[in-house]
Amino acid sequence: MDGLEEMTGTRDQLCVPLDRKTGSFRTPPVWQQAATSSPDIVAVGTMNLMTIKTFSLGGDLTINRLGSGAMRLSMSTFDGPSRAPESGIAVLRRAVELGVNHIDTAAFYGSGETWANELIRTALTPYRDDLVIATKVGPVLGAEGVPSEQATPDQLRGLVEADLRSLGLNRLDLVYLRVGGMAGPGGQSITERFAALAELQAEGLIRHLGVSNVDTVQFAEARAIAPVAAAQNQYTGPSPGHAGPSLSDLADPW
Repeated sequence: MDGLEEMTGTRDQLCVPLDRKTGSFRTPPVWQQAATSSPDIVAVGTMNLMTIKTFSLGGDLTINRLGSGAMRLSMSTFDGPSRAPESGIAVLRRAVELGVNHIDTAAFYGSGETWANELIRTALTPYRDDLVIATKVGPVLGAEGVPSEQATPDQLRGLVEADLRSLGLNRLDLVYLRVGGMAGPGGQSITERFAALAELQAEGLIRHLGVSNVDTVQFAEARAIAPVAAAQNQYTGPSPGHAGPSLSDLADPW
């Protein structure tokens, strides 16, 4: 398991499924990509998460407690060397053997000839029926090869279609709109971009929508357009220079 943890990245993000009716958080946070809880609305608390075995995502997908992030499968850092593809393929297959059925990826996870989406397709197709693959769109690679730029609303269709091709899927289970770069959330409206993803969802290319690296204002903008199935934000505290309420402030207390 040490190798699995090393390859799946740092513990600075989480995926939190939301209640479809209220938009509130369903559970307390778990470490990276561990989605959360039951139909009852809960927030950060003292519940023993070890007792939770599965979680509902979007009301129609069941995922196991521990998922796997794909960023470190293909590289150590965005500006670092690529990893050997055989290592990433082995980690993915072992993760699924151990019970992982929720993988979080992005088209910009990679460098050189090694990219996370291609590793996932190579390692795991034909996909198991219960495997949920989440991806994120928004960032695009800049001149230095790091995801430092943001896609326009018109560019999002191309990014979603590229994910479908690289993963070998007809529909993406969960697509996050990832906002901003490496800085904390806030500072720009996401209305037009989230509306563009909602159109793709209506066309059947996306099953569920999520948001990543957003503040409470952006979160409200998204919810006004379409149901938000999950939020993926840092959970280690506000970023330096970022003030105001966090998304956890929107959750109902225990």
